[in-house]
Amino acid sequence: MSVKNMMNTNSVVCTEDMPLEKVFEKMAMQDVDHAIVVEGFAQSVPIGVITEHDICTHILVRGRSARGLTAASVMNTKIKKVRSDSPSVELSSAKGSRLICVVDENGELCGTIAANQFESAVPRAAETTTAASMTRHFQVSMANRIY
Repeated sequence: MSVKNMMNTNSVVCTEDMPLEKVFEKMAMQDVDHAIVVEGFAQSVPIGVITEHDICTHILVRGRSARGLTAASVMNTKIKKVRSDSPSVELSSAKGSRLICVVDENGELCGTIAANQFESAVPRAAETTTAASMTRHFQVSMANRIY
């Protein structure tokens, strides 16, 4: 399966200089918890991501006012990028990332893949289990249900 078949093409996109209030408004309208920050709308090369968590951290925890803040002041620049024509196996290199930006051959944004989406799609190494370990797992899970 290729990455292109797994990606979400309905992403909220903003630029660095967009007011944070407007970014959050766009996120709320599309009911998503993140926005992709791009260099510009003409060439939508992803340079960062903003999550609801990032916004809350900057405003509530640090006691800053949302007025006057831009996307650049809140965005996280540590993003993972994967080409759209890559096989889904390449997603395993993006462990620890909540979101992956899918880009085309020019580096422009095509879509996104959320962590919960790619963890289930990446094939795992074959697991060998013995009857004893399966029995132990069953006993532990039953004990957890009882208590």
